[in-house]
Amino acid sequence: MVEVPESSTAMTQETFGPTLAINKVMNTDEAIKLSNASSYGLAAAVFSKREGEKIASKLACGMVSINSVFLFAAIGFSIFAYGAYIPAKAVLAQYLINDAWNDSIRTGEIQKPWSWADMHPVMKLSSTKHKKDLIVLSGDKGNSLAFAPGYNIDSYKPNQGGTTVISAHRDTHFRFLEEVSIDDVFEVTDRRNNTASYLVSDIKIIDSTKQDISINSNQDELKLITCYPFDAIIAGGPLRYVVTAKLI
Repeated sequence: MVEVPESSTAMTQETFGPTLAINKVMNTDEAIKLSNASSYGLAAAVFSKREGEKIASKLACGMVSINSVFLFAAIGFSIFAYGAYIPAKAVLAQYLINDAWNDSIRTGEIQKPWSWADMHPVMKLSSTKHKKDLIVLSGDKGNSLAFAPGYNIDSYKPNQGGTTVISAHRDTHFRFLEEVSIDDVFEVTDRRNNTASYLVSDIKIIDSTKQDISINSNQDELKLITCYPFDAIIAGGPLRYVVTAKLI
């Protein structure tokens, strides 16, 4: 239902059925005001590219999900508890990954972030302009990307004459790629504290079902890859956002 009157039953009462009311508003403040005007406040969901937490903090309800959805009723509390556990685990993981990276720099040896981990820090990706220092883990599969950017082990390491490929999720570590532009500079540091600098030369969107990510064997370059579009509600689409930078 679109443009439903705010005074209607659909907007003022609980509707136990597969219904969705969609109303346009002038701005975020009006949306928050109308949401808080309801006498019901069990839970809410916010979808936003950059201001999800800010908007959620202003909603008068029991639970708010950000760029996700809730399961309600009998499992409501368990979902809330699990939702609190996930970000806490992610924060703890970053501390452990950074400690493992610092140990790798100090010793020059492989250091796992936790004893049962099947990945380890291999390099650090930095951007002064975008204020990023990201530890990159070995492998670009789900078990690595859940915690940090991942290095494609079938690609070349920096300064080895070919393409270095690093991937990360569009809604976490590589969200900032949307703001990267031509001639931006990235630095990649390995475990032995050797640093290679790269200048962004190309940014494009490709369909992964029709085109592979090319790995060159005759040119030092860096490719940063994430899913596209950045504001997609459903993950797992075929489009990829590819930033290519040449060694300088």
